[in-house]
Amino acid sequence: MRKKLLTIFTIMSMAIFIFSGCSSNNTNKKDNKIKVLATLFPQYDFVKQIAKDKVDVTLLLPPGTESHTYDPTTKDIMNINSSDIFLYTGKYM
Repeated sequence: MRKKLLTIFTIMSMAIFIFSGCSSNNTNKKDNKIKVLATLFPQYDFVKQIAKDKVDVTLLLPPGTESHTYDPTTKDIMNINSSDIFLYTGKYM
């Protein structure tokens, strides 16, 4: 389990660093930052700590929401589609 988590965090950090150096039309126009949307707080915090101010990180779940019973709203789906990177735990979360 520990090895799997380490692999996931390594892949996430590599993706952030790779995409932060790319110039793309998909970036946030107002501040030219990559828009990252994370489903859970650990992913959100991990990206925030590594990328600092180089990316615009948003947490999908509102504070206090149970992730197992959460149903995304139409606005949430639109935010997912408009993000440059979408971080999620798995298909069952």
